[in-house]
Formats: sequence, C-alpha cells, structure tokens
Amino acid sequence: LSDLTAFADALIVPTLSNWSGVAQIIVTGQKKYAVRVRVNADALASRNLTLDDISAALRNANANTPIGTLDGPRQTLAIQANEQLGNAAAFAKLIVATTPAGGPVRLADVAEVEDSVESVKTASWANGERAVTMSIRRQPDANTVATVDEIRAILPRILAQMPSSVSLTLRVDRSLAVRAAIHDVQLTLAVTIALVVLVIFLFLRRASATFIPALSLPISLLGTVAFMRMFGYSLDNISLLAITLAVGLVVDDAIVVLENIVRHIENGEAPLQAALRGSREVSFTIISISVSLVAVFIPVFFMPGVIGLLFHEFAAVVTIAVLVSAAVSLTIVPMLASRYIRHETSEGLGRRLTAWFERGFRRALALYERRLDWALQHSRTVLALALATFVATWALFVALPKGFFPQEDIGQAIVTVEAVEDISFPAMV
Repeated sequence: LSDLTAFADALIVPTLSNWSGVAQIIVTGQKKYAVRVRVNADALASRNLTLDDISAALRNANANTPIGTLDGPRQTLAIQANEQLGNAAAFAKLIVATTPAGGPVRLADVAEVEDSVESVKTASWANGERAVTMSIRRQPDANTVATVDEIRAILPRILAQMPSSVSLTLRVDRSLAVRAAIHDVQLTLAVTIALVVLVIFLFLRRASATFIPALSLPISLLGTVAFMRMFGYSLDNISLLAITLAVGLVVDDAIVVLENIVRHIENGEAPLQAALRGSREVSFTIISISVSLVAVFIPVFFMPGVIGLLFHEFAAVVTIAVLVSAAVSLTIVPMLASRYIRHETSEGLGRRLTAWFERGFRRALALYERRLDWALQHSRTVLALALATFVATWALFVALPKGFFPQEDIGQAIVTVEAVEDISFPAMV
C-alpha cells in the first residue's frame, strides 16, 4: 500500500491536477511509508535513558540540513549531504547513547524498529480488497461530463507508467447520472416534437400545411442554440428543459400566421398576396404575444440567491426561443406558405386520413357550445365555482409539502457509520 500511495502522490495526482476542470484531488486510505519505533521502557530504564534521549538521537541522525558552504569570488554553494536513514534496518543500527564503559547503545537494543506507515488507523477498501482511493473534485465552472471524459482519456497513459500488478478502477462516476438525465430530456424533446407535428397535422389536415410549421420548429431551435452559444450557455438539464418547454411556444406563432394565410388562400386570393396580407394582419399579434411571454420571465433574471442563479439560464433560453420563433414566423413561414400552399378543391389524402378526427372534433365543439351556453345562462354559479377553485388552490398550496429540490435517484448509496468514542480501530473495522 505504501508503493500505491507513492504512485498516487508522485504520478497520478500531479498528472490529473494539470488538467482543466480539476480543482482538487483528495487521497484517502493512503499509507505513506514510515519507520515505526516501539520503545522498551525496561530497556531504557536499565540504561538510564529517557524518551527525550531517543527522540533527540533520531532527530540528529535523520537531519536534512546543509553541512557547509563553498564560498567563491562570484558564487556561494551549499554543501548538502543526504544523511537520512531509509529503512528500519538502518534505524536499528543507530547509536543513541554510550554505556559508562564506552560501549555503544543502539536503537535496536532499547526498541523494536519496523518498516510501517505513518497512520495505521486509516484504511480504504475496493470490492473487499485494500486500496488507495482518490476523490477528484471539479472546478465550480467546469463541465462534469467534459471533465470526466478528459480523465478517462488520460487514465490509460497513467496506467502504462505503472507496474502491471497495479490497477485503476472507477468506483463512482457522477457523470453517469448527468448523462442519463440528459438522455431522458433528449428523448422527451424528440417525443414532444413528434406529438406537436402530429397535432398540427390532425388540425390542419394538409401535408403541405403541416410541413411548414414542422420545418420552422427545427429552424427556431437551431437559432436558439446558436444564440445560446453566443451568450455562453451550454446544453445541460436546465437548458434542455427550457428547450423542451419552448417547443410548444415556438410552434404557436407559426400556426397562427399559417392559419391566417390559409384562410385567405381558401377565400380565393393568390398565395403570394395571401402570405403578405395574412402575415401583415397578425404581425402585431405575434409581436405582442412574444413580448408578453418574455415579460413573464423578466422577474426571473432579478431573482437573488441560488434559485436566481439556477433559473437564470432557464429564463434566458426560453426568452431566446420565443424571440427567434417570432422572427421565423414573420419571415420564413410566409415565404414557405406563398410557395407550397395551394387552394384545394377536392378531398386530399390528408383530409381522408384525418376525417375521423374531424368528426370527433365537431362533436367536441358542439358539446363545448352547449356547455358555454349553460355557463353564460348561469353566470353566478360559474363565478362561485371559480372562487371556490381559487380558494381550494390556495389551500392546497399551503398544505402541500415544500422543499428546495426534489429527491433524485442517481444510483448511488452513501452510508455513514458512527461508533462509540472508545472503540478501537480493529474492532471498528
């Protein structure tokens, strides 16, 4: 274990410390080489010696100081001699005193000297075997995944410089939970995009009309990612969550513009004229909707503390996505509509495929109209229900448990054991 500690201190720690993103490396279970001296009290007393005598003899024999200087006309050099003792056998021969008859008293005569380690009350195990553990902590502004990838890339080169009997094993990898979370968010984003496109097709009932907002969606997201890079944001759980939420917001503007253009085309106008007129009519609506959405997130930019730092990126990404989608809806969507939307006089394939949905939508619309008529006729009852809902919402808000962050399962268990204060190290182990 002392050799493993030497490898860790002299090779692994200096190599990894020079990589960007690494802030600190904590070595636990290390066993630094040391010589342990167990003094025999009876042997000391019989020779009229004390522990201070042994301590002074060890310090004087193991000093590491210059023994002299060489003075020249232009330079002075210190004379250094390595008089340090290297192992227990050398310490055992050390003369610590002399007898009244002039005979030497060696350290082995009054103590047991053995090769050992600095601390015998620290230990580390890996899979049931004694090991030396290194905990690597990243810098506050470093990316966890990138730092782990760099460390994984350098480990084979470090391992090649050590004996074949030494192995390096990753026991805990915090990037796995980050990678899994990002994968889940990416999967959610893909499913969200697919559902948005499906809903657009079911309501617009045209392949060409569905193609336009479906194309504006990746263009808006691409523009959002480009601005994120410009402002120094990265793709993490917070930004990916913001992008997932922004998918529905991004496509809203395109649908509003496209629906108005399609309405003019169905009324007999030329596609180019309909695109110009339709986009002009809803341009103020698109701008006002986008500004309203951005205004919602303005207070988040000024939130203090950890919550403000955490959700600042979320608010920024959603704001960027909304503004980019507004620009796309007023530029690219009208251009595509003027070229690919035509007046259809017959039932196309899209209308035949979505006929079942149209029938269900009309039934739902008729039911909504009846319920709306009832609500308008019983306005006081509806108002009372609204107030009751508000009171119930406030009561639930007060009653629900609150916390800083929800509990997250990262696939790791850490157990801390505390024993009584007077327990010995072997009993504890």
